Amino acid sequence: MLVTAMQMSFPAKGSLFVALMIPSLLCAETATVAVASNFVPVMKRLVTEFEETSGHTIRFSSGSTGKLYTQIIYGAPYDMFLAADQERPAILKKKNLGKQLLTYAIGELYLCSSDISKKVSPEALKDESYQYLAIANPQTAPYGTAAKEVVHNLGLNDALRGRMITGENIAQTYQFMMTGNATYAFIAKAQVISTPGVNCWQVPQNLYSPIKQDALLLKRGASNAAATELFVYLSSEEAMEKIVSSGYRVAKQGERE
Repeated sequence: MLVTAMQMSFPAKGSLFVALMIPSLLCAETATVAVASNFVPVMKRLVTEFEETSGHTIRFSSGSTGKLYTQIIYGAPYDMFLAADQERPAILKKKNLGKQLLTYAIGELYLCSSDISKKVSPEALKDESYQYLAIANPQTAPYGTAAKEVVHNLGLNDALRGRMITGENIAQTYQFMMTGNATYAFIAKAQVISTPGVNCWQVPQNLYSPIKQDALLLKRGASNAAATELFVYLSSEEAMEKIVSSGYRVAKQGERE
């Protein structure tokens, strides 16, 4: 008898469910996922393992959380949304565009420079010898919002007036720093965890609100086996190990939903 995803109940979290181990029993499907820019590197790792194990295919588009949110509001054909905040997935669910929420990662903010001669610290941002500090657009990118909080809480608004440039998303902000278009940048830990030749200061977490990143299984994806199984996989031990090793923290069991 053919076993379909709709006939199977979700398993206890923290382990890959049996269906992922026996793709021959399932009809392989394709899911399209909207992924916040900061999470793209680890998403590639997760998708590789998931596709090999499940037999499904995952396609994803990346961008700032705000931009992807707007696309979904206007009918973009996504099955799942991996945001860099909790606010926008919650709004989509309230609008009856999504079915299930999951806190899949908690981001950490770093202040970095690709100029190894530069000291990286809050004091360094007051120095007049450099031109630009890059942050992600706070209107659309949660890491940009966090960066603005840090600047405010450090009392640096006046010192940085006219010296901050904004990237469309955290990926572009990282590029500003790596190309030297900005001497300093507030970026995600995950972007530089394995990047040589970059000096960083880990921003204390009391300087910004927690960057809890939620996944939303969208209404369109609720009947797609690839999407529903990927949603469960995100809270498996296998997935969480990769997420943590890529520079994120994960929520405790009671905080994931």
